[in-house]
Amino acid sequence: MDERVTLVSIANGAALELFERELTAVLSNIQDINTSPRQSREITIKFRFKPDESRESAMVNVAVSSKVAGVRPIDREVFLGKQNGEPVAVQSNPRQGKIFDPVPSAADLKDVDQKLRDANDR
Repeated sequence: MDERVTLVSIANGAALELFERELTAVLSNIQDINTSPRQSREITIKFRFKPDESRESAMVNVAVSSKVAGVRPIDREVFLGKQNGEPVAVQSNPRQGKIFDPVPSAADLKDVDQKLRDANDR
C-alpha cells in the first residue's frame, strides 16, 4: 500500500515548502523597521480538491499565501509657493534665512585645489 497523504507528504511536500517560503517573508516583514510592529501577519494554506467523475481520484491544488504589514507612511512638510508664476513645492522653508554658508560646488573646489597647487609650486 502506498504512503497515505498527510500535511507533510501532500503534493510531494509542496505545502511544507510553500509554507516555509511564506514564513520567511512574514519573518522578514516583522523585522523590517519600516513596518508596524503591532500589525498582525497571516499565512493561509488552502487545499482545493477536484474529484474526477468516477470519484476514484482527485486533483489537489495547494496554495499558500501571506498577508504582511505594509510600509508605514512617512509625513514630511513641504512649503508651497510660486516660481515664475507656476506652483511649486520645496523641502525647506523659504522664509527661513540662510544660516549656513553655501555648499561649494565641484567647480569651486577645483579652483581652490588649483590655487593651492599653484601656491606650492612657487
